[in-house]
Amino acid sequence: MKAAGRGKGSPRALEVWNADTPFDSGGSKDRPVAVLGRRGGTYDVMMSTTHPNDRGTYMKPMDPFSAGLDSRSHIRTDRLYRLPESAFNYPIGELGDDDAAVLQAKYERMRGSRWTGPPWRRTSCPRPPTGSAST
Repeated sequence: MKAAGRGKGSPRALEVWNADTPFDSGGSKDRPVAVLGRRGGTYDVMMSTTHPNDRGTYMKPMDPFSAGLDSRSHIRTDRLYRLPESAFNYPIGELGDDDAAVLQAKYERMRGSRWTGPPWRRTSCPRPPTGSAST
């Protein structure tokens, strides 16, 4: 089931949500975030933007539409944001399998993990593979 069809609930790994995301300089903005894992009462996410300022640290999703993202969207992959559950507004989609694999691999490296199994099995909210993102 797509995240957008299940109501608010709690974020799950590999979903994309609209969330109140802080700026480094203070303040915040509602924007899409890719949920990668949960640690206690907070969630590790990577933010999405349609205005990447350094293409080397951003990933253009291969399947932005299943994730509920705009075709111009990029996901910032050099930084994890930790958000409390209260920051999440509503789910907008799920990462496609190819995008999920790339982001989970980056997430595992950022966390310093040496685990080599399928990337979706390490999260606190597992999601089994469902096929190619191009289907």
